[in-house]
Amino acid sequence: MISKINFVKSEINISNSKEIIDALKIYFENNYSNYKVESCFPGGTLGIFFYATLNNKDFFIKTHQPFVVNRLDLIKEIIILKALYDNFLTINRFDLTIEGIEYTFLMMNRLEKIRSLPSIDDIKFLLLDINSKLSISMFNGTEIDSLQNLNTLIEESEKTLNTLMRQRFLSLNIYEKCKYYIEILSDINLKSVHNICHGDLSNRNIMKYKDKLFLLDW
Repeated sequence: MISKINFVKSEINISNSKEIIDALKIYFENNYSNYKVESCFPGGTLGIFFYATLNNKDFFIKTHQPFVVNRLDLIKEIIILKALYDNFLTINRFDLTIEGIEYTFLMMNRLEKIRSLPSIDDIKFLLLDINSKLSISMFNGTEIDSLQNLNTLIEESEKTLNTLMRQRFLSLNIYEKCKYYIEILSDINLKSVHNICHGDLSNRNIMKYKDKLFLLDW
């Protein structure tokens, strides 16, 4: 299962917004005959998004905070969105180096917010469509390939726990509790079927384009 940790989202400080917008403008100048970029906004889990008009078409642009884990999250989202909706939407990825940091950008059609909650049948259709198109193997050979190997994560956790215990950074009580849960994870991993899970199936993440519903913010 690939998911996000649920936590309360807050307004993030987009300290490098000017630098990102300046880099976007240079990129658009080199690739489009006319463009307009609106101000950036906090978007999703530690994401940053922009609205842009490129060659008279409206687009949604999303990037991330300047940390590797946030970049990998966005790359994962782009791979999933392309697998699901590449036949319906324009979904592109481009990378820019800004002040020595590599940023990945998602660019796709600007979607509409839904005015009312989807019906149960609509949700069922969304999920069935997703299950038929997504698999863990789609990440093979990508930048996030190694993130999907739960066995490796469990092994590394066990090694780290043992190292902390040898260095006497943990009490025996804490060590035994942590080891117990690692063993449970190992057991679950052997028995489970690995699927891709969205993790936040709320109306904020369901939008529409030409009367078709799309599930975003993976």
